[in-house]
Amino acid sequence: MSISTVAQVRSSSKSHGSARTLLLVIASHVNPDTGWAWPSLDTLAHETGLQRRRTIDLIHLLEGLGELEVHRGQGRGHVNFYRVHVTSEEKVQSVPAEKVQSSARKGA
Repeated sequence: MSISTVAQVRSSSKSHGSARTLLLVIASHVNPDTGWAWPSLDTLAHETGLQRRRTIDLIHLLEGLGELEVHRGQGRGHVNFYRVHVTSEEKVQSVPAEKVQSSARKGA
């Protein structure tokens, strides 16, 4: 389980609703050493509470958003591998070089 991947999805994913839930479930299966997850479609459907067909449709949607990379197995019995691609868009705040002094005083 990769807690950091789950945290990235929670803070930065553009997906909503069931797609976001699916992405969070996939992120919870990520191997932190490799960055890949390989849960079965049945596992993903069960853990999200979705139908298998809906799960497949949402995987395609997440690929279209660029938030999920899928390496598909070839045929029955071969697993798919998933990599989550959610980058945090850190908001850069400008920090003043000097402290600004205000001429107005409290209570004046």
